[in-house]
Amino acid sequence: MNINILTYNIHRGADVNNNYDLNRIIDVVKTLGADICGLQEVDNKYHKRSNFDDQLEIMSKALSMNKVVGPSIIPDEKDESVWYGNGLLSSFPVLESYVHRMYMGDDPNIKYDGTRETEPRSFIQVKLDLGEGKHLWAIVTHLSFHSHEERMRQVEKLEEAVMEVNGPLILMGDLNSEPESEELKTLRKLLDDPSYGKGLVTDPTVNKDIDYILTRDLKVEEIKVIDSDASDHFPLFAKVRV
Repeated sequence: MNINILTYNIHRGADVNNNYDLNRIIDVVKTLGADICGLQEVDNKYHKRSNFDDQLEIMSKALSMNKVVGPSIIPDEKDESVWYGNGLLSSFPVLESYVHRMYMGDDPNIKYDGTRETEPRSFIQVKLDLGEGKHLWAIVTHLSFHSHEERMRQVEKLEEAVMEVNGPLILMGDLNSEPESEELKTLRKLLDDPSYGKGLVTDPTVNKDIDYILTRDLKVEEIKVIDSDASDHFPLFAKVRV
């Protein structure tokens, strides 16, 4: 069974020139035939820069895929429909889903003030039903830009989530870390990194490889960067066999 995987920092639906057009993002996902798509920098009724669109709902309907929300920033905890963070789209049924919030310094009392120093993060953890008794765990995240120390705290939480579940697993997202970083070296102790050594560039604005699809108990038949200016990041695509 082959599955098409995509991780994509969608830059709030804005292209490389900062022009908002969510339909261009949708077209990329549709053209690639992604079965599972991990998204970062999703605006959900969050800001005028994206017309206060419910981006994940729009994408889910346009692509006929199931959605899982992964808020990182919720301006008003009384209205959890307004958020910024991660999302997952899947053509497979969702059996279980969890959102793990990650606060700066592990302190939930630190309130986001618009700076990188206070920006909370999160990761989505889902169990997907592939049919015929098979399942797949998927984790979607976007690690802190602020500091190596903060990312390592977040990597520890990802390690725990990976080790708590059995069977095939994908961890994908914008890790804000290069291949030879301590963050990736730590994760590669638990997971395979099919893009390692290939010299890929996923963030053309800085000419670096910082977006990843890491796997466990899966055969990766193909992994490649897709050249697109629909976002300031390139989407990373993988074809895996379960």
